[in-house]
Formats: sequence, structure tokens, C-alpha cells
Amino acid sequence: MKQTVLTKIKTYSPLLLAAGIILCYLLTEGLKINEILLHDTTHVINVVMGVLIVGGLIFFHFRVRKVPDKTEELIRLMLFAGLVMRIGYMLYTDAYTRPHDIAGGHDSYILQIMQNFQLPQDNHGQFYQQPVYYIISAMVSAVVNAILGTSEDPHALVNAAKIVSCFASCSVLLMVPKLCKELELNRRAEPVVLAITAFLPEFYLLAGRVGPDSLSVYLMMLALLLTIRWFKNQTFPLTIQLAVVYGLAISTKISCAVFAIFTAVLMLIKLVQAIKQKKAAPLLAKLGVFGCISLPLGMWYCIRNLVRFDQPFNYVYPLPITCDLYCGDHSIASRFLYFSMENLKLRPYANPWEDYNYPMYLVKCSVFGEFQYGVPEWVSYGLVLVNFALILLSLFAMIYVVCCTKEKPMLRFGIPALWMFMYGFSINFNINYPFGCTMDFRYIVPTAIFGGLCLSVAYNSSLEEHKNQFASGAAKVVRCLIPSLTALFSALSVYMYCVIR
Repeated sequence: MKQTVLTKIKTYSPLLLAAGIILCYLLTEGLKINEILLHDTTHVINVVMGVLIVGGLIFFHFRVRKVPDKTEELIRLMLFAGLVMRIGYMLYTDAYTRPHDIAGGHDSYILQIMQNFQLPQDNHGQFYQQPVYYIISAMVSAVVNAILGTSEDPHALVNAAKIVSCFASCSVLLMVPKLCKELELNRRAEPVVLAITAFLPEFYLLAGRVGPDSLSVYLMMLALLLTIRWFKNQTFPLTIQLAVVYGLAISTKISCAVFAIFTAVLMLIKLVQAIKQKKAAPLLAKLGVFGCISLPLGMWYCIRNLVRFDQPFNYVYPLPITCDLYCGDHSIASRFLYFSMENLKLRPYANPWEDYNYPMYLVKCSVFGEFQYGVPEWVSYGLVLVNFALILLSLFAMIYVVCCTKEKPMLRFGIPALWMFMYGFSINFNINYPFGCTMDFRYIVPTAIFGGLCLSVAYNSSLEEHKNQFASGAAKVVRCLIPSLTALFSALSVYMYCVIR
């Protein structure tokens, strides 16, 4: 009976998550809780969220003493804390706080759909963007604000769009255990990648932001999960699911096509294998169905804008080189080939108007975005330095995974290849559009999960027995270093979450 209930809960978990987020939003806005808790001096809501997380830690402490499987309880704690941080940040952060392109951009797009019941009639500003996020946000906002009685308030209409971003960010977190299972990662190493996904500030910052970034990350990761499943078992239902997800992903953000290239390579591998076995016809039929669904669903808006506005498929809103954000006057070497320690010493926060060293910008931006926070300097520098150490470790771990492990091919070669391909794509994007805003980590958020997976594999390997003394000593260092840095990073991230406003 218990197993049946749990199975039903897992089946309907996306709906339950969406309902829970909407209920929290309705209660917060309907009861004007923010007006009470967001007091200028006390900022009580931060304390409430902190108490929830600390309460979870205390519960974990007493719970773990009674159960043999401590890893399972640790995973549940991380999922709980990550969800609290995402939902809490969304509730206490206004849509116009730490935004990206919202005023006259994302807000106008959503209001255009809600008030005029039509898609943008030009491609100015953010109107060139793919429409799926804005359509879903408009529908959710319409329902939520009808319940709240605020359907005539433009600010309320835009603010409710955070619900979609929050749902997407929470769903990415809940997807990580499924991804680890499909990649056949040892369960004992899963908390490493889960901690990075749960506590990397960029994830909860995305949860409280109006814009397509969070939804695009979710759809990319869902496409990856379904691709791995499809590679194992090429059924028609999986093919259709994958096609729909890719269609929606590219109709959310055209850059999601980066993952489509990865999937296309795996499909080609399977096709070659089928041809060798003289069983190509069934697979060709499935690939035909995939194309018939994904291409129209993903490309219809691109074709519409090409016909109506002569807008190229890879169009990006142009900025002049006289713009303060321009960084193309610096050399390629100084921008991409090393981590600038001078920039790290200068300040812990990313500055799109002055910074140009892309690797160090990502180190900072993955923690703080493009904003500054009123947190103690030891916290901001601590987060950046620990994050920097984890990034360096993950790069070494990736090399180790590819060269020295016997993991399944998807984890050993597929994930590192996708990570490097995505990073290479972002460098190419920055070369073509050399501006501070194009260096933002929000464009390559999945790489944090890929790095976490490599760290997990390295950590799992360190728990094995090693024959020679050098390997045994190195394993002890890794066994101590990775969980220690991950725990420190998680603690600093929770502290930051509890004090920012």
C-alpha cells in the first residue's frame, strides 16, 4: 500500500510541485506576508527560511542515527534545502529585483500576450525571443492573478511569471537523482553533484527571475535525460517525448539547439549500428517521427520571424561597439586562455562593464550573477574562492574520468564531451558578440551539473581500494578534499541566502 502511494506521488510529482509553488505564492501575495516579513531592518523572511533549513539539518541529525542508509537521508536533506531556497527566494524577491532585460523587455512580452491576446507584432527589444516561456507565464499569471483579484495590475501580472522560473529551477534539482540513476553513478557519490545543484546560488537566483533562462535550463536537462534513456531503448513513446521536449526547448530559447547536436550525434551512432545489423528501417521510422514533431514545434516561430522581419535563426539583439559593455578591444588570450588572478583580487563580484577575462568571470558570475550583495566580504570572497577551487577540481576530475576510469561510455565520454562542447559554444558566442553581458553564466548553467558529475565520479573512485601507495595517497586527498569543499560551499551559500535582500 505504501509503495503504491509513493508511486502515485512520483507520477504526479510535477503537478504537485507546481501546485505547491502556486499555493505558496497565493498565500504570500494574498495575505500580504511580504509586507510584514520584508521589514527594512529585520527582513524576517530570511530568518524564517534559515530556520527551515536549520530545522531540516536538526531533523537529519536525529533521523540519520536511526537509519542505516545515511546517504539516502543526506540526499533528501539536500533536496529539501534546495527547494526551500528556490521557493523562498522567489517569494521574497520582486521580479524587478536583480533582473535581466525585464523593463520594456520580458515584461512587455508577457503583457503583450495577456492584454492583447497575440504574439509580438515586431522583433524589437526582447520581442525577437522564442515565445514558449512567455505563453506559459501569461497563462499561469492569468490564473493566479484572477484568484488574487489583481488582473488589472501590470506589476502583479509580470511578478507572477516568477512561478514558471521557480518551477523550472526546482524541477532541475529533482531531476539530478534521475540523471545519476540513468548514468549509473554510484549512489554514495550522488550527494556531491546534488550539493552543487542544490546550493549553487545561480539556481535560486534563476528561480526568482522573469525570463526564459530557467525554463530553458530545465528543458535542456530534461532533453539530456530522455536522450540517455532513448540511447538505451529506442521506443516510439520515448522518441515522441524527446521530440516534444526538444521542440519546446528550442521554442523557449534557440540556444537549446546545442543539446540537439549532442542528441543528433547519438542518434547517428545508433543508426550506423542499425545499418550494420541490417535493422535500419524501424529506427529510420522513429527518426522520421522525431523530425516531424520536433522541427515544426521548434522552428515555427523562427520561420515566422524570418518571413515577417527577415530575422536570422541565430539572431541576437545587436549592441554597438561604442557600448560600455564592449570588451572586444582586449586580446583573445587575455579574454579566454587563463584565469585572471588580478581580476579575482580586484573584487569578488562580476562586473560586465569592466571585466573581460571570461574564465574568471564565470567563476564569479556562477555565484553572484552580475550583481552585488550586502553580505560580509569574507562570505563573498569565501564563496568565490571555494567555487574556484571546485571548478579547478572538476576540470581535473573530468580528465581523470575520461582517461583513467571504466565508467559507462555516456558518463565517461558523453557528459565531458557535452560539457566541453557547451563551453566551446559559449566562447564562440563571446567572440562573435564581445560584450560583458554575453559572458553571463546563465547561458551555460548545465555545465555546473556536468562538473559536479565528474567530481562525483572522482570521489566515488577515491573510495575504492588502490594497489600502489601513490594512488592510495591521492585517493585519501580526494576523499577528504571534495566533500570538505562541497560542504563549505554549501554552508556559505546557505548563509548568503539567509542574509541577502
